[in-house]
Amino acid sequence: MREILRGDLEVLNLASVLQLIEAEAVTGLMTFDQGAEIRFKHGQLVSATIGHRKGVQAVEEMFLTPMATFVLSQAEVGEAALAEWKAL
Repeated sequence: MREILRGDLEVLNLASVLQLIEAEAVTGLMTFDQGAEIRFKHGQLVSATIGHRKGVQAVEEMFLTPMATFVLSQAEVGEAALAEWKAL
């Protein structure tokens, strides 16, 4: 996987980073130091996990949990991730 962006969420706001990903139509994987992850396809959020939470609940938890650093990398997003997100 090729790294696109790395940052500190104490400096960059998570919502702003998500808006950038959408605006740039990024397809990839965003991982956080807490083990959370978000997958995007063409800038659209298609899956999210943090601990035992998935989907929308995971994204809500990410906004409530202090997150320090993240890495955004190019990655393919499979149809299973898309189907899972649509089912939520």
